Order: sequence, then C-alpha cells, then structure tokens
Amino acid sequence: MKVGLTILGIGILVIGLAKMGASTSAGQTTASPIRSSSALTESAGTVNIEQNNLDLGDIPIGGGTVNATFYFTNTGDEPIVLTSGKTSCMCTEAVVTTADGAVSPKILMQGHGSSGVLDMVVASGERASVVATFDPMAHGPNALGPITRDVILATNSKTHPDVRFTFRGNVVKE
Repeated sequence: MKVGLTILGIGILVIGLAKMGASTSAGQTTASPIRSSSALTESAGTVNIEQNNLDLGDIPIGGGTVNATFYFTNTGDEPIVLTSGKTSCMCTEAVVTTADGAVSPKILMQGHGSSGVLDMVVASGERASVVATFDPMAHGPNALGPITRDVILATNSKTHPDVRFTFRGNVVKE
C-alpha cells in the first residue's frame, strides 16, 4: 500500500514538472535567451550607452503606448552577461535584443509577473538594444503630468554591474 502511494505521488510530481517545463505563452515569438555559465564570473566588459535620458515630449493619455529605444555596446575586451532586468513602474515593460537577434523575455516591474531573469550574452564589440514600452493609461485616465521611468539591467561587468536606461515625458489630455 505504501509503495503504491509513493509511486503514485512520484508519478504526479513528474507529470506536474513536465507540464511546467512545457508551458509557453500563447503567441510568444521571442527567441530563447542565450544561456551562460559565466554569469557569476565578473567580466572586464564595459557598457557604453549611445543615448540615455530620452525625452519623449508630450504623450497623449489616450494615444496608446509609446516606445523609447536605447542602444548600447560592450566596449570591453570580454563578453558581459545581462543577468536580470526590471522596470521602475508597472506601466513600463521592456525587451533586450542582441546582435544575433536573440530577444529577451518581457522585462517588467519586480513582482508584476516576470522573473526578471535574462542570462543573455553581449559579446565584446557587440551592439544591443533595449526597447521600453510605456502605457500612459496604466494608472488611469487622470494620471496626467511629468513621468520619469527606468529600465535597469544587472550585469556581470566589474565597471557597470547595473545599467540604467531612463526616459521622460509629459502625459497630457488629447
């Protein structure tokens, strides 16, 4: 009797784990991020952001989402690993795309549905992009005025362990 229950329990556990591993989001078209075991090793890679502190100007509250696109290059001699990411507010999400076309999972505010784990490699000399998407209606129809939002990427770089991409705007009535 005990052996039968134990085998049944193990079977249920195996099926549950298999289903968790096989689950995907409907319609998801992102590539799998590159996995690296060097995420825990500090890198001499450095991050150079081409343009930061973007000003999006006036953002009509009912005009739909707007994007802020940032580019950065690993100007160091070693690859860097983007270990995780988060945004400063639930109204903002982001994705990273590397030169080889790998696209990260959605980066969200911590605690809002994303693990934040990226584990993507940016090779020495490689250029990558971060696209932040801001939803002006996320806080409701009366959330007008100036906004500042960030996308923060954690890396294994000795000189740039955290990289912050910032954009600003002014949410206005249409």
